[in-house]
Amino acid sequence: MSPSRNTKPSAIVGVDIGSDLIKVAEAKYSAKDGITITGLGVAKMPEGIVENEVIVNPKALGDAIKALLAESGIKTKKSVSSVSGQSRVVVRVIEVPKMSGKELAETMKWEVERHVPFSANEVVMDFAPLEVSTPDPNAQNMEVLLAVAQEELINRHVEALQAAGLKPVAIDIEPLAASRALVDAIPTFTPSGIYAIINIGSKNTDLSIFENGVLTFPSPPLGIAGTTFTQEIAEAMGQTLEEAELTKKEYAAVHLDAFDSAANPATMSVASEPTSFGTSVGPIDGAFDLGGSGAPADAALADAGAFTNTVDGPVFDVDPLLGDSQPATPAAGPVFDFGVDDSMPKSEPVDAPQTRSMSPVFDLDDDEPNPSMEPEKVEPDFDLSDAKESANPGEYQEYVEEELVHAVPERKDSAITELEEKVFQSISGVLTDLATELRRSLEYYSTKYAKIPLKIYLCGGTAKMPNLDKFLSNELGIFVEVADPVRKLKVKVPSASPPYLKEISPMVSVSIGLAVRDMVD
Repeated sequence: MSPSRNTKPSAIVGVDIGSDLIKVAEAKYSAKDGITITGLGVAKMPEGIVENEVIVNPKALGDAIKALLAESGIKTKKSVSSVSGQSRVVVRVIEVPKMSGKELAETMKWEVERHVPFSANEVVMDFAPLEVSTPDPNAQNMEVLLAVAQEELINRHVEALQAAGLKPVAIDIEPLAASRALVDAIPTFTPSGIYAIINIGSKNTDLSIFENGVLTFPSPPLGIAGTTFTQEIAEAMGQTLEEAELTKKEYAAVHLDAFDSAANPATMSVASEPTSFGTSVGPIDGAFDLGGSGAPADAALADAGAFTNTVDGPVFDVDPLLGDSQPATPAAGPVFDFGVDDSMPKSEPVDAPQTRSMSPVFDLDDDEPNPSMEPEKVEPDFDLSDAKESANPGEYQEYVEEELVHAVPERKDSAITELEEKVFQSISGVLTDLATELRRSLEYYSTKYAKIPLKIYLCGGTAKMPNLDKFLSNELGIFVEVADPVRKLKVKVPSASPPYLKEISPMVSVSIGLAVRDMVD
């Protein structure tokens, strides 16, 4: 159990900093009402703040976050945020010989060099053994979830949060945050099944597969994402990227009759191993059979009540060295915290790779730090092993079905068919490529584990493209549902209309999952 979970915080703001958008969510908890989402907001990322996946202007980003919080009516200061990236963050399941916790801690200092595409001299990392419900006592190997990020990326990230006036308590990874919002915080799920989450961001698409709430397959990022669609529309229509983005939001849709369904996963061929960086470098090791069933006979088997998230995921935990005042830069960088055995050695051999294992920077508890006390070093605790029960978030937020208004002139009926067809033709190749890459990853998982997900949740702004969920269902042979955490949680956001909440819901899965991290049992 992570130290941060001994008491549930009364309020946390989740901050999801993407390459194109900033998303925030405020969650409050009380013993009487459970979890309530009390603030939500989405804003465009200002130009020139992020370059090569690193924040180059933390002050400007902090100002943007502060403005979004004010606009969203969010006053909570304690924050949980996430990091991601195609070339600077690595989340992988690797296979190592079976060993004790103490031996594993020593081994992982060397393993990190084998699994990252950047120098291992200045990184933050942590890991957690993946436990299975029916382990093979004769197994020679074990699987370990490894998370590594460049130290520069983490430090700039924390600086931006501080510049926004926030007090970071943890840094999470996106797949587990999304799963927490879509599964763990929902009271209607039961603890069984294999499900997947596809998060289509601006620059990357991530596929993550969970078994009984455990992240067992974080597929390498795919280079086909929201911007890919925009670029194709811009080229076909002769528009700027800004114009093409508006065109995409208003006119892009999948014409299902233009595609033939792909192979059913039940007859998938042996897949080649996905690559780690780029579109899908190196093997994704692992051989545990975590149990579970194969493909559902129909979509009913993948009903929303089939799954629960039983585990919290990788978190860069950060602890109280700042007191009440926050310096412009953190006193020490945060670290991935998996909650490995306390008996594991924390010091590193002199000749080991210089992997950072720093003390946390911010308070993990709900109480404010006492500035009069000497800062106490607290070893991070990345918690992936807790069994969960769903929190009781209360009544669901129901939508009022109203037509959403976009920043594009109203269309004339005579022009709809021709324009939409031209937009569809421009993106049809991207749709095919996206489905092909996702199918490759699913085939690899199916070949390796002899099982497939029963259901897929589709997140991100592109998830709202009409018929994209149906298209992917047909192409992948697995039921796909557009993520809608706002509808399934208790939401009281007076400043947001139901149509606005419905429009942003697929985009705020990660930020909501970050906000409720320490509120879910």
